Amino acid sequence: MGDRLLALEEVAERLQLKVKTVERLVERGDLPAEMVDGHWMVQEEDARQFALNFNH
Repeated sequence: MGDRLLALEEVAERLQLKVKTVERLVERGDLPAEMVDGHWMVQEEDARQFALNFNH
């Protein structure tokens, strides 16, 4: 099942965080992401799992 890729803006909206915070999570390796055409993208399942374990 091909997981949908989400832009950091979409992830930020789902997690109710600022985009800059999501960028930092990706840069620190706390949130898995891949670079696609110069933009960080997050697998939808990875965002969902992170949300389940994230306390803010």
